[in-house]
Amino acid sequence: MRERIHTLRSSSTHFANLAEQYEEVDKHICRAEDSPEGYAEGHMHELKAKRLHLKDLLYSELSTSV
Repeated sequence: MRERIHTLRSSSTHFANLAEQYEEVDKHICRAEDSPEGYAEGHMHELKAKRLHLKDLLYSELSTSV
């Protein structure tokens, strides 16, 4: 699986952009969860929904590349 991800990141600009967006959103969520202030609940919900959507897109790309 890791090899396929690496290959797709190298060969597909679209996949690489999705992966970069996913990592960015995931970092925001992790920082907010670790921070005493955090984010407003609504904002966290939006970020988590965006992360899930990106994850679904990445999975779809991985599934079709087999």
